[in-house]
Amino acid sequence: MRLALISLLMIPLVVGCEDLWDDKFSHSSDYEVSAISQENDAYGPVISVTPTVLSFGTLAVEEEVHETFFTVMSVGDEALEVESIRIEATDPSFTILSDIDGLDLDPGESVEIGVSFSPMTAGDHVGHAIVNSNAVGDEEEAVQVELLGSGYVSL
Repeated sequence: MRLALISLLMIPLVVGCEDLWDDKFSHSSDYEVSAISQENDAYGPVISVTPTVLSFGTLAVEEEVHETFFTVMSVGDEALEVESIRIEATDPSFTILSDIDGLDLDPGESVEIGVSFSPMTAGDHVGHAIVNSNAVGDEEEAVQVELLGSGYVSL
C-alpha cells in the first residue's frame, strides 16, 4: 500500500511509511500525520514535505513577484537524496529559487525550498513543484506541492 497523504490543512505529506500506517493509524483517527516524523521505526530514506499547497494570492501581471517556501525533511533512518525539484505548469509564472544540486539530508535535517510567482497573464495559474528523491516507496511517484496563484492586469 502506497502512503501519500495530502491535506489542505498543512499536514505533512509523507512517503515511505507504509508499515507505520498499518501499525499506527488503522485503529484510530486521532493521530496526526506529523506523528510519523516522530517515530524511530521509519526504515530507509523517508521524505516529509510541508505544506503541500502554496497559495500566492492575486498579483498584477508582470509587475509583482511573490516568494514563499515549502520544507523538505528527512524523517527516515537513512539519508534522503533529493535528486531534483522541477516545476510543471502551463506557463512560466512559477520558478524554483533554491539550488538543490546534490542535496543530501541526514535523518532529521530539513531544507526550505523557495518558489516565486510572477503572473505572465491574467487569470488563474496552477502548477506543481515535483520533488524526486530516493525515499522508500517513491520510485514511481514523486512528491508534489500544488502551486496556486492569480494574475490581473493593472490599469
